[in-house]
Amino acid sequence: MRTIFIVLLTLVVSGCATTGHYGSFLPEDKNDIEIRIVHDAVDQLIELYPPAKSRLNLKHEASGQFGVTLVRILRKEGYAVKEYDKTKGEIGESDKDGFSLRYVLDVAGTPDFY
Repeated sequence: MRTIFIVLLTLVVSGCATTGHYGSFLPEDKNDIEIRIVHDAVDQLIELYPPAKSRLNLKHEASGQFGVTLVRILRKEGYAVKEYDKTKGEIGESDKDGFSLRYVLDVAGTPDFY
């Protein structure tokens, strides 16, 4: 019985792991929700990492309404944001002094759960 529980728990937890697809996957008609989530995310980052003292290294392309707005507001609040460069790929050795930042924004289950 204990073995079955461990196997099921492993499957459930592995289902939460991302496959390397980062960004916003919300439909275009959800832009107002994306903006509200951006402000919530920035408020939380401000509590954890003080602006003007923290550097954020975005580890994937900031595309779409969410990503563009997130980068704009983070900079407005005083963060140094290193954006992902498609031509260079992964951020280089000289950029390891900041915090890595990745995000996934998607609908989970019910239509109003993000």
